[in-house]
Amino acid sequence: MSIGTRKTSTVIRHEPVSSEEDAGEGKECAKSKVTHRRDPSVQQFPQDMPQKSVKKGGKEAPTLQTALQEAKQTIEGQKREIATLKEWVDVLKEERQFLRDRLKEALAVRSDMGGDVASKMPPKGQAHGKRKRDSDVTDSSSSESTSDSTSNSEVLEAKKTKKKKKSRPKKAKKKVKKLRVKTPDDSICRYNMVLEKIKKENISKSEAYARLGVDRNTIVYQAPIAELAAANPDLFNTLRSTFKRKDSLKRFAETCRGFCEQEPTASAILKKKDDGSLLDIYKN
Repeated sequence: MSIGTRKTSTVIRHEPVSSEEDAGEGKECAKSKVTHRRDPSVQQFPQDMPQKSVKKGGKEAPTLQTALQEAKQTIEGQKREIATLKEWVDVLKEERQFLRDRLKEALAVRSDMGGDVASKMPPKGQAHGKRKRDSDVTDSSSSESTSDSTSNSEVLEAKKTKKKKKSRPKKAKKKVKKLRVKTPDDSICRYNMVLEKIKKENISKSEAYARLGVDRNTIVYQAPIAELAAANPDLFNTLRSTFKRKDSLKRFAETCRGFCEQEPTASAILKKKDDGSLLDIYKN
């Protein structure tokens, strides 16, 4: 009986041990689960993601700053280019105005020369009629008698002499028309030619303009040059020294007009006009 009781006791003793082992195994499973839950690799992975994104954001920030700096530099360069282009445009506008003024002056001179030549040339119908008459005269002279031929030859010679007489004054007038006004000195010379023509022949200004082949408007516009040279020669010489070949005579005349309107030059010009040493342009 004692042996049986021992066995039973041993059995009873072994049973709680198994339960403890089961409990230990359960604890180990729980610990493994807890350790599995507390795995640093699993816990740290989601935390690393925002850190990487922060690093990327830190790298992107300087790229935006450099892009802004480059954009500012390009804008400043474009502003400089625009300023230079504006300066070039202003220079080109001034050159265009200067060329227009020169062209107007050239056209005015050419129109004056062309108008005088056209007024002196006979119309086409009259010239054609003269040619027909000459041919008829030659035909009739060949068909008629010798006496008629001699009379016709005399008529032809008389016509030739008349043509020669008409052609001579044309040559003299062409020499006057070749006068080109490019400098203030040329303008003063033309002004004095008109003044001398009026004094010598005692004619009106319009007749003097027509005989010399000069346009009235050009004389009126450039008259301040000669007036300033006569009334205030010192001031005129200083202005003349600044004039260059490429400068516009129209602008020079405008500057002279401004000085002519000032005193005492204006009163001196009026006195010389009353004396007859200067042209009173606005009177006939």
